[in-house]
Amino acid sequence: MMKFNEISKITGTSKTAVSRVLNNSGYVSSEKRLRIETALRENGYQVVTRHNAIPKSADKIVMIVVETLNNIAYTEYIHGISTCLLQNNLHPFIFVSDFSPSLEVEQIEYATSLGVGGIIMLSAVESPELLQVIPCISCPFVLLNRRLLNVDVDSVVMDNNRVGYLATKYLIEHGHRRILHLAGLSASSAANGRCHGYMEAMSSAGLSIENSIIFENTSYENGLKCAYEFSNQYTAVFTIDDTVASGFRDGLFERGLRCPEDVSIICTENTRTTQGGLVKLTSVGYDNVTMGRTAAELLLERRAHSNSSPKTVSFTPTITERDSVRLINIIPKII
Repeated sequence: MMKFNEISKITGTSKTAVSRVLNNSGYVSSEKRLRIETALRENGYQVVTRHNAIPKSADKIVMIVVETLNNIAYTEYIHGISTCLLQNNLHPFIFVSDFSPSLEVEQIEYATSLGVGGIIMLSAVESPELLQVIPCISCPFVLLNRRLLNVDVDSVVMDNNRVGYLATKYLIEHGHRRILHLAGLSASSAANGRCHGYMEAMSSAGLSIENSIIFENTSYENGLKCAYEFSNQYTAVFTIDDTVASGFRDGLFERGLRCPEDVSIICTENTRTTQGGLVKLTSVGYDNVTMGRTAAELLLERRAHSNSSPKTVSFTPTITERDSVRLINIIPKII
């Protein structure tokens, strides 16, 4: 009987793929699977076929892939998704990857091999592993809060360039000229879009952005850290999301600084986080529950019309004014 590495060589596939086919434990494309199954049978292996292994109820399950549940925006997305799925007799299954792209891909492959009814992925990072596996996904697949540049799939997004532009423009029109941007992770397409909007608004007003962009992970702790290191050369801060903004706000107070009297803050993600604390945060965004529901509706549409062209639904952000931005001067508005 041939060993795995020999089966791998004659089929032109990896040993991992051979193992997955033999044990039915992960995703392998149909073409590769057929080659491997044939070689395994010819060499005396007993193969468990996908047809016999897949539970009939799997088609009613939709996997929701999310990095973390510590982000309130994500829980709002999931609420919108789950409500819509349950109303349509589908069952949400949440997988939390803890920011591991390889783990996300592994679970996507496993879900696909089980024959689930669809996958909705929140805030995907454009990793090589993900780009490689997406074309092999056989069930409906929808991205939420991201659109990957190199893959054309169904997506629900917010116009992130517009988000960054509106937030920065709002600060400029309130008299702020020295604006720091806490931009999130540089690998994030959403962060890059918002950063481009920030730079566009600053450039339109003739303002410098030299040393004014900080790329950090989007966490409360990093918001605190940035507040501890904050230089008083800036009068305002635009943060990538409400989690960073709340940490930054609280860090300012711990340093004895006031918001908005000493430093103004505007953030993205209009969640309940922006409405709590000593100072309620002005924010730019859209209703996350609605966006989540739209992603689920897009998945339902794909289940009904599997051969239609991929669709992107883009939401236009709006500003919700609260207490965290001070008017320090009036200057001409940016068109």
